[in-house]
Amino acid sequence: MGSMRFFACASVAATLCGGSIASAQPSASVDAACADAHFLIGEWEVKTGDGRLAAEVVFEAGADDCYVVETWEGRLDGIPDWYALVTYSGETKNWGYLAASSNPGGLRLRYEDGTMHGEEFRFSTAELANGQGRFSYFKLPDGRLRELSVLSSDDGKTWETEYEFFWQRKK
Repeated sequence: MGSMRFFACASVAATLCGGSIASAQPSASVDAACADAHFLIGEWEVKTGDGRLAAEVVFEAGADDCYVVETWEGRLDGIPDWYALVTYSGETKNWGYLAASSNPGGLRLRYEDGTMHGEEFRFSTAELANGQGRFSYFKLPDGRLRELSVLSSDDGKTWETEYEFFWQRKK
């Protein structure tokens, strides 16, 4: 179930918002924090730790620069396609992440409290039946991203890796 939870996080948005990949610069009238997610905008290859292609992903900026749409196309057996919408709230000053997949059987993932922590863009899980989780994108010095999901069943005393991927921009 862990890898299925992860893969749901990557896709709801593309079906909600179409268009070409937008600029990574928010408009002057928009809250500056809306730019937090703009490092994700573009086309990516997502690989496992051993270098296998797990997915191809496209992130596109929304109309007001305060949301991005993600289309995740799974490339390994067992990795479904996902669509995600990552949205900023000027009221709560944080990001939310909603993802859905029609395969297998219609999965949904929801993350909240998305904020930047240095080079880490971190979200908290919103719908775990047992325990808690975090999902993060880390900006790496070489321009890649590290995606990591960790789970805790003891109120955050210990954490276990659910999955880990490495993202490289397509050329």
